[in-house]
Amino acid sequence: MKIHRHPSAAAERKLKTVSRRSLSFRQQDTREVARIIARVQKNGNQALVEFSRRFDAADLQPNQLEVPPEEIRQAARKVDRRFKRALNRAIRQIEGFHRQQFRKSWIDTARDGVMLGQLFRPVDSAGIYVPGGQGGLTPLVSSVLMGALPAKIAGVPRIVMAT
Repeated sequence: MKIHRHPSAAAERKLKTVSRRSLSFRQQDTREVARIIARVQKNGNQALVEFSRRFDAADLQPNQLEVPPEEIRQAARKVDRRFKRALNRAIRQIEGFHRQQFRKSWIDTARDGVMLGQLFRPVDSAGIYVPGGQGGLTPLVSSVLMGALPAKIAGVPRIVMAT
């Protein structure tokens, strides 16, 4: 990491560069995303498989996009106990952190005719993308935890994961 000490000419140049950055997307990226969405809407799972090969190098077939519950149970039985313990510890820590962030709705009617407050409601669904790692064979478990657990704590009723 490069450190810029302020005041200095180098720090001023860096500040100008950072402050001129745009938060918007490039038009070519927006067009490419629109093309991908249109292909998935038109060709469904076959398009998903093609994009998975292109972006993740995963060699899947359309019937492999959803993992059957029995396959999940079998895989869970094969996981090393030490890894499960470490995973459960991480889950407890992440949940503990995000419970601290949880905000509750409140209403104050301290004066006649005046009602103040805030309502906190979860979104209807959350989508979580989990990078597939090397050829789709090593999904990043931390992405699952850091995406799904906050949504679960917030009360999101539908959480969907793609890798």
